[in-house]
Amino acid sequence: MDTAYYTPSCRAELPFMGVAPIQLRHVSWQRLNAGTVQFVMGDHITHPDGYCASINHHGAVHGPTLRLPHSCWLHCDDTVAAAQPTRQSLGLPEDAFVLCSRVGTPMMDPETFALWMQVMHALPQAVLWLPSFERTAQTHLRAHASAAGIAPERVVFAPPAARPVYLAQLRQADLFLDTLLFNANHGLAEALRMGVPALSCAGHNMASRLGGSILHAAGLKDCVFDSHTMGQEAARLAYLNRAVELGLQADQLQQLKTSLKNQHNSASLFNPSLQVAQWQAAWQEMANQARQGLRHGSFVSQDIQC
Repeated sequence: MDTAYYTPSCRAELPFMGVAPIQLRHVSWQRLNAGTVQFVMGDHITHPDGYCASINHHGAVHGPTLRLPHSCWLHCDDTVAAAQPTRQSLGLPEDAFVLCSRVGTPMMDPETFALWMQVMHALPQAVLWLPSFERTAQTHLRAHASAAGIAPERVVFAPPAARPVYLAQLRQADLFLDTLLFNANHGLAEALRMGVPALSCAGHNMASRLGGSILHAAGLKDCVFDSHTMGQEAARLAYLNRAVELGLQADQLQQLKTSLKNQHNSASLFNPSLQVAQWQAAWQEMANQARQGLRHGSFVSQDIQC
């Protein structure tokens, strides 16, 4: 199974070598290695029925789709620092509404940033809290904020930190805003685990729908605005309006945080044992197809409970 994508850790040549009877691509950000994988892994949100059908139509290229019963994003617990950083230590105003997003610079697109600036216009007390990007990226983003009429100091960059400290820092955010074209994935799951609610606008391909998948698995399906059913413009407007509403209505934000907290004992995103069991059931089904000599076909994996 390819989970490294096209990063320095990826062994892109292995699928061409046919090293296993069943080769699986975990989700489908890249449409390469034509004919070298038997399955693409997803779920009902990343690959809704219409989108899934379009993949199946080109099955020889992309392979049939395996849809897990919950999110295809596997999130495991990491150690969190016991000490709680203050907002002051992080360069955040004490009384600000802290909008947060934790993504890499390649995932920051102009459409997303422009939408975030609209949120900032509507919420004068808000700051946008981003990762510790390199200096050039920080300069460019602050310049774009200024051009949009937002004071550049309202874009705050988190200080570099070891992972346990980084996770503890996340608790100082009020609301996580997902990116539009390439969703936050792991950064989003981390924020949810730290008790920070989030909004995502699900688009028309897997990369723009994974955030919605993660939020569904966290029990916050109402925080996903789906272009697949609403239309793109309506979904983005709903995302914008909800972010502003939560920034203006402290009681609604608190209700959302409480709802997220209550999901931690039941939602699949926060149950790694359940997720692993579901992955194992999916692998078993693929192996059974191979042993029986069946033609590989799309299927929904069994919903394991544990």
